[in-house]
Amino acid sequence: MARCRGGDAAAFDTLVGRHQERLFRLAFHMLRDREGAFDAVQETFIRAYRSLDRFSGAGSFGGWILRIAANLAVDGIRRRRRGERVEVPTDDRDLAELPAPHRTPVESAEGGELRGRLEQALAKLSPMQRVVLVMKEIEGFSCEEIAATLRCSVGTVMSRLHYSRLKMKRVLGRPRGMA
Repeated sequence: MARCRGGDAAAFDTLVGRHQERLFRLAFHMLRDREGAFDAVQETFIRAYRSLDRFSGAGSFGGWILRIAANLAVDGIRRRRRGERVEVPTDDRDLAELPAPHRTPVESAEGGELRGRLEQALAKLSPMQRVVLVMKEIEGFSCEEIAATLRCSVGTVMSRLHYSRLKMKRVLGRPRGMA
């Protein structure tokens, strides 16, 4: 960080390389749009670079930059809801380009159907419910890490997580073919 603050672009490039994949995954799962996620990540790094002098060092750089990305993704969702209709992808073109473990064609087809249902259910959550659920269930953050990143209490995180899970269960219902 000292080198970054001193204007060392290579040091900032190192930080970008270390954090860009996680930021992209968060933005992609929040926005459900590959181009929007790329734009959000790019804007995150621009804002972080311009604000390096405001990073106090009290927390981790990763948490600080993740908060910037989460706020940009939430803002993007809110802008879409105000100004345009949000379409949930019905195919896996964007999702298929993300790294995935090797699977058989049958597993891929079943996974694609489930992924589509999950994406549709995620779209029904409020932006803050979605960010908490994505950070916890997809990115693997603890409630304490989420609270620190979003600057809210652990209780608030747990409440949002609880209600987002309930809403996901209601939206998903029982899988097809189940009695």
